[in-house]
Amino acid sequence: MLDIEPVWFTVQLGSFLLFLFLLNNIIFKPFLKVLAVRDERIKSALAAAEDANEKREKTLAGIQAEKAEARQKAKAIVASAKEEGLLEQKKLLDKAQAEAASISASAVRQLQAATEAARAKLEKDVDAIASEIARRLVEG
Repeated sequence: MLDIEPVWFTVQLGSFLLFLFLLNNIIFKPFLKVLAVRDERIKSALAAAEDANEKREKTLAGIQAEKAEARQKAKAIVASAKEEGLLEQKKLLDKAQAEAASISASAVRQLQAATEAARAKLEKDVDAIASEIARRLVEG
């Protein structure tokens, strides 16, 4: 049957174990070390990417908060300017109405004065015409 010689078997077993030992030290351990370093780099890169993503999210949230605050300030400024404009418009309108009332009152006074002057003149003229008519009637 199988004829196994113990010397050759021992030599081959020794060669095989030596070959395994050499493969382990020359190929497998360095290869596993490279894989471990690679895994560590990947984990480190993933952690850095996650940190960068978190930082980006925080920065984005801060920017959005500042943007919302700026919008609120802008709305407040616009509302304030609108209110100031309305107040200024009311002041100008009140001033214009006061000036119009003053001009109207002045025109009424001038008309009243002109009416009184015209009446006084008419009264004088009526007196003069009446005197003239009476004189002509008496003479004539």
